[in-house]
Amino acid sequence: MSYEIKIGQRSIAITDNVSEVVAPNEQMAILFKGMANIFGDLRAVAMLAEAEADAVEVIRNDPDLNEAAKNRRARDAANRDTLTAFTRSTAMISEQAENILNYLKTKLAPVAPLAEGDVVGFMRDSELRNVFRSLDGAAKEKLMVAMYAGNQTDLCDALLRGNAICSGVTDSQLERLTFARIATDNGAVIKSVSNLVKAINRNLQQIIAVRTWYANLVFGSNDDPRDVAPRVSGLANLSEYIDGMEKINSRQGKADDEDGKQLSLIHISEPTR
Repeated sequence: MSYEIKIGQRSIAITDNVSEVVAPNEQMAILFKGMANIFGDLRAVAMLAEAEADAVEVIRNDPDLNEAAKNRRARDAANRDTLTAFTRSTAMISEQAENILNYLKTKLAPVAPLAEGDVVGFMRDSELRNVFRSLDGAAKEKLMVAMYAGNQTDLCDALLRGNAICSGVTDSQLERLTFARIATDNGAVIKSVSNLVKAINRNLQQIIAVRTWYANLVFGSNDDPRDVAPRVSGLANLSEYIDGMEKINSRQGKADDEDGKQLSLIHISEPTR
C-alpha cells in the first residue's frame, strides 16, 4: 500500500514496507508490530504536514493579501509541533530498534546448557576441552576455522559451555565463536530482521524527505534531505549487528569443497566413557 504526499512542488510515494515484514516468532511479532505502529504515526504526521503546507501556500498565493499580511499569516500558520512530532517519532524508532537488538542478544543463545545431572555430557565436554587445550597453536587455529564454518559441532558446544581460559581459547575467539554459532543456527531470524531493517531505512528516507520539504516550505529552510538525515543510533546498532551475522553466513556459504576436505582431516576422537 502506498499514497502520495505532496509538499509544494515536490511529491513522494509513502509506502508501508515495515508492516509487511513477517516476524519469525510470536515474541518478535510484538516487537515488529511496535515498529510498524511508529511508522503508522509517522505517516499520519506526514499527512498533517501536507495539509499545513497546503494552507501556507494558499496564504502566500492569496491575491487579496499584501506581502506583510501574507508573511504574518504564514508565520501564524506554521506549526513547530509538527517538526517536533517528526523528531519524537524518529527517537522512538531508535528505541524500538534497540529493543529488537537487545532481544536478539538475550534470546539467541549460542548453545543449550547441559541438563541438570548430565554427568556423561559434563565429562564429554571436559575431555573435549582438555584435548583442545593440549593442541599446538596451528592445530587450534585450524579447528577454530572449522568451528567458525559450522563444523566440529561437539567441540564447539563444549567450548561454548566452558570458561575461555580453561578451554584454551582467548576471550575474543570465544566471542567470535558465539557470534558464528548464533548466525548459523538462527538464519531465519537474522533474515527476517534484515528485511525489517531494510524496510525501516526505505520508509524512513521517505519520511525524512517529507519532513525536510515541509520545513523548507513552511519555515524557509533550504535543506536537502540527504544532508539533514538524522543518525538513528539504535537502528545503526541493529543494522551493524545484522550485517555481521549475514557476513558470517555468507562466508560459510562460499566455503569450497576443498576447504571442507582439509578441515575433515582434523579429527577429535570420541572421549572415553
